[in-house]
Amino acid sequence: MAPRLSNLRVSLNNKRFSPPALLASIYAVFILLGAIVLRLPVSHHGGITFSDALFTAASAVTVTGLIVVDTGSAFTLFGQIVITLLIQLGGLGLMTFAALLLSMLGLSIGMPQRMILRDELGESNLSDLGRLVRVVILVALICEAIGTLIMMTVFVPQFGWAQGTWQAIFHAVSAFNNAGFSLFPNSLMGYVGNPTINLTITFMFIIGGL
Repeated sequence: MAPRLSNLRVSLNNKRFSPPALLASIYAVFILLGAIVLRLPVSHHGGITFSDALFTAASAVTVTGLIVVDTGSAFTLFGQIVITLLIQLGGLGLMTFAALLLSMLGLSIGMPQRMILRDELGESNLSDLGRLVRVVILVALICEAIGTLIMMTVFVPQFGWAQGTWQAIFHAVSAFNNAGFSLFPNSLMGYVGNPTINLTITFMFIIGGL
């Protein structure tokens, strides 16, 4: 009986997380870190509880678009930038960025990491994942840059160069990653009759979804 119990303990200690479980754990860590940063005084104008920050971080990383406070008025520019980064990380995949960073540093991607990356990208094989990661990020950045430039033609004349450019960047990232976040209290209802904003956001939803 004793040897069997000992073997059971060894097997439990040596058991590793499956790639989906590890990926979920990574997302949970980033959500928690995002909530901590969003709770800092530099990230908001006051009145933000930790539960508000946690909900916002979880919504951004999982790109659901649900909010409990108005993003544009409750959070400072720094907080909005944090939310934008969380949307980008969650929308394109945390392991996607990790794999890109490793390749930029000249480090190889191990088999466990490849398995997690495969699950995150929805691929059926492990070959050429590095090339696929680079293509995914390159396409995302190009599309977001184009969307930003187009929406700047509307936002810059209305808000000025600084705020107008930031409005365009935020909504381009949100649209491409299908996040549903907006810096306006009524989302984009104020632009219901503006074909430039409507068509740009729609095409970025479609391209990002594909």
